[in-house]
Amino acid sequence: MTPPSCEVYQRERPRGGFREQLSTLFGLSIYRWDEADYARYRALLLDCKRTLPDFGADMTGPQWQDVVEKSVADIKSYTGYVNRLGEPMAGQRGPRPGRGEPDPTFAFEAVSCDRFSQATIGAWGRGGAPGYGPEAPFGVPVAAWAYEVWRAFENRVIACGRQFGSPAEADADWMRAVVVGMEGRAASDIRQARQDAGTRATKVASILARLAEAERLTGADDLVATLQTSEALAASGPKLTRADEEQVAAMRERVTARLRMARTAEAAAWEQRRPAREARARAQETELADLQRQNRERGAEAAGERERAARIEAERQAGARAQAERQALEAEAQRKRDDTQRVVDRQAREKVEAEQAAQARREDQARLASDPCNQVAMRRQMMEAANATDRARYGGNRLLDLTDGRTLPEATATRSCLYVADWSSGRRGLVTITVRKNSFGDDLIEVRPY
Repeated sequence: MTPPSCEVYQRERPRGGFREQLSTLFGLSIYRWDEADYARYRALLLDCKRTLPDFGADMTGPQWQDVVEKSVADIKSYTGYVNRLGEPMAGQRGPRPGRGEPDPTFAFEAVSCDRFSQATIGAWGRGGAPGYGPEAPFGVPVAAWAYEVWRAFENRVIACGRQFGSPAEADADWMRAVVVGMEGRAASDIRQARQDAGTRATKVASILARLAEAERLTGADDLVATLQTSEALAASGPKLTRADEEQVAAMRERVTARLRMARTAEAAAWEQRRPAREARARAQETELADLQRQNRERGAEAAGERERAARIEAERQAGARAQAERQALEAEAQRKRDDTQRVVDRQAREKVEAEQAAQARREDQARLASDPCNQVAMRRQMMEAANATDRARYGGNRLLDLTDGRTLPEATATRSCLYVADWSSGRRGLVTITVRKNSFGDDLIEVRPY
């Protein structure tokens, strides 16, 4: 934004309420101004106050400053920079157009007022009037209808309504409500259009990048593949705009020209290489004949080698079978020897075990003969003593006989003997009978299973 001089501003300043004249004076649409731009506008009015007719001779500096602030506030409200409550709306505004791109906030000044009515505004999605396609309602592409574009459209509609002079058409609040309602209904279409525009831009960039790669290609086949790929990309996804199609077509024509040149060069090179190809073909025929002869010779050698290998394999298998038979006979003889040896070893082991058992029985009989607990008198005494106590009775059973008595080591016992006991119930089992002395010198008899 470049503020004009005081003389230019005084001469060209807006008159009659057409604030859009400020866009031309400052070189930037008023719908694009931010705080820095408003600060430049404010500074210009403060500096040029004495050259402007609105500054009275009796007006003080603070009074003029109030006038300037009111002018700034009016423009902010007019452009939608703030809403009616004075709240900033900068977060809803779209990005500024890039260098060389048209600013859609200027588009409505070129549209005749007879195109703005309740019917045309309500038909926004169809362009609002005959001759306007769905890609550009009122001359502005759908994707470009950002917050500030709607505000420029709204102000143009209200200005045209006042120009007609109709009370209904001149009602700013009524026309503003119509525009705001259309803005809300068109929000989804605008979002979709922006998504399509982004997808289309990505698609165009991909096609152009693929065609640009052809600048480094020299082969006709590579160039044809590049053209086919670009055509497939162009046929897929969203439809390209006319400008995109023209840009892609221009790039594709360059690649086609390179393809024609490459095919011409390849045809010339093909003719130049004809003698070399024919000589190479003759050499290949000779080489093929030599190779076939060598293959026949190698085939005969391989057949003889296979016969020799088969004979050697047969001899090897015969030797292996004979060796296997010898090993089987040797294994059978060894098995019989092992069986005989196991029988001899088992008989010797059984003889030794029998001798050891006999010796153990003899030793056991010798110990029993000399054991005091095995004496007849001791066995009878122990049995009578055990039967004389209640604890010796088991379910009314009594000891009938005690045999094979053995003395047990008991450090505190007078006598402790282990017997094979026969009970009156017919059971037989080992019992331990212990005779102890209590503190009064009486014998205590204990009978328990061993």
